[in-house]
Amino acid sequence: MKDIIVGCGHMGAGLAVKLASKGHEVTIIDMKKEAFQNLPKGFKGSTIVGFGIDKEVLEAANIHMADAVVACTDSDETNALLARIAKNEFRVPRAIARL
Repeated sequence: MKDIIVGCGHMGAGLAVKLASKGHEVTIIDMKKEAFQNLPKGFKGSTIVGFGIDKEVLEAANIHMADAVVACTDSDETNALLARIAKNEFRVPRAIARL
């Protein structure tokens, strides 16, 4: 399964690690490079620095192949918008927004 997580805070990093340990292909996106320090050394997924609702960033994460997108930034508005974009524009089967 291919999962994209936007927001590498405590929740996003924890979810990324858990999914990767279950064999999922995980890509995590955050605007701040320092946020990836929340991931443990040896994290098997990929990381992208960028704004999670930017079309080019989402395409770089291969959103067209994603099975799920989880939006867990610190902005409810961004999370809701990202889930809507993932579902309506990219037809991702599962889009989850933390509100």
